[in-house]
Amino acid sequence: MKPRLLKAVATGDLGLLEQALGLKPSPATAEQGDLSCLDGVTAGGGSALHVAASRGHLELVKMVCAQAPSLIRRRNHLGDTALICAARAGHADVADYLAARAVEENEDGNPTLRATNSGGETAMHEAVRNGHALVLEKLMSRDSGLAGVVDGDGVSPLYLAVASNRADMVRVLIRESPDGVKSSASFSGPDGQTALHAAVYVSRGRLHII
Repeated sequence: MKPRLLKAVATGDLGLLEQALGLKPSPATAEQGDLSCLDGVTAGGGSALHVAASRGHLELVKMVCAQAPSLIRRRNHLGDTALICAARAGHADVADYLAARAVEENEDGNPTLRATNSGGETAMHEAVRNGHALVLEKLMSRDSGLAGVVDGDGVSPLYLAVASNRADMVRVLIRESPDGVKSSASFSGPDGQTALHAAVYVSRGRLHII
């Protein structure tokens, strides 16, 4: 990735990003920008969208998506999409925007929204594992079916929430939708365990949450 583009998306410099993409004239002493620079990646295989999303720069995320919407589906070397990066970092506004764009890009089955990384984890797994309740709320509002996706070890977001003793997240995952549809959350955990096992391990007094 070209240094100027990397600096722009890492620091949140919208003007510099416009220059890097050729959307705004560059200083006479600088190389003129070009949209083709969005093809570049970091050493970890991350695109400009990955970097902007992981740093929480919503306006830059919007600009990059507008110029190169295919980057929404792009993976880095760990299999992360930009949405997964945003969810892991706890940037709820960015995660919500990317989730909405993912729904638009994939009307049938939401494959990008439910994408898993090399560890088999979705954006929802990352949100729960890292304790980002607002990100979880946003993802559930976009696709409650994410709660039914398990990772490579058979672990569901609900199991992670219970094991982390996060009653607030558990309630989000198991509540009915506004139109009365029951939650599709999986109770699955590793090695044949379920969220009920995790509840027992954490605290017998909290079994009523499930």
